[in-house]
Amino acid sequence: LFDFCERVDRRMVNRRVIEALIRAGAMDTLSGHAGLDRAQLMATVALAMEAAEQAAANAMQGGLFDLMPEAAGAAPEFAKIRPWTERERLKEEKLAIGFFLSGHPFNAFKPEVRRFVRRTLAQLEPSRDITMLAGVVMEQRTKVGNRGKMAFVQIDDGTEPREVTVYSEVLDASRGKIVTDEVVVVEAKVSNDDFSGGLRIIADRILTLGEARGRFARALALRINGEVAAAGGAVSAAGKLQTLLEPFREGGCPIRVSYRNASAEAELPLGDEWRVRLDDALLESLREWLPPEAVEVLYP
Repeated sequence: LFDFCERVDRRMVNRRVIEALIRAGAMDTLSGHAGLDRAQLMATVALAMEAAEQAAANAMQGGLFDLMPEAAGAAPEFAKIRPWTERERLKEEKLAIGFFLSGHPFNAFKPEVRRFVRRTLAQLEPSRDITMLAGVVMEQRTKVGNRGKMAFVQIDDGTEPREVTVYSEVLDASRGKIVTDEVVVVEAKVSNDDFSGGLRIIADRILTLGEARGRFARALALRINGEVAAAGGAVSAAGKLQTLLEPFREGGCPIRVSYRNASAEAELPLGDEWRVRLDDALLESLREWLPPEAVEVLYP
């Protein structure tokens, strides 16, 4: 990255252009060669451009001693930052080029969603019973019909895109839930569509992934080891946990904390007053503090 910034004409290739290239994955060979993540490249762009400007200025006033090997300077340092999750990487890709390139946005949620929505969109069949399905909202459009405002929402789980019809009653009850690039869980009536020859899917209820977790999850399990507690002390770790949980209290999911150090281990179920909403924001903040595998939503 530092070499690239030195070589290009920075009047033509500015910071915005370089950041777009990183988001799109065009610089993955640079990050892969150095063992870096796109997030590290993105966080280092400003430093690399500043170093390139400094190198150009120094080139104009070099002296005899600048030719010595010692004058080459220290190796550039990249920003130390948490790597992007798969979801973050895909969102940045779409921001840069308008579509997902290196994966499907549902993949990050598939192992969890399949715990309570076991049938893929490609496996849907007509049924007299309510069918549960899930996918990422890819696009949506609305129109006004005889029954009022209605929406046509295309969802995709990586197996096959499906269009879900949402009539006014369900649409009004789902305000703020149908968001492009976010996962939704839909309870729907699935029947044959004689006109198109495919399936007709009529939404009966729409849940966000957080609401679905609250409905189906048995508990949130957190594993804290002695190293986490020792980093700032046990009291500090407890305070950190309280700070992260506080905005999501008054939910329905109980929490179980498993603590282990070199000499002991214990299971600590938190009281009912610490039941939480399992929003993505809570899980992401916990996984930034603890190893991702130490934060697990448990299902029956």
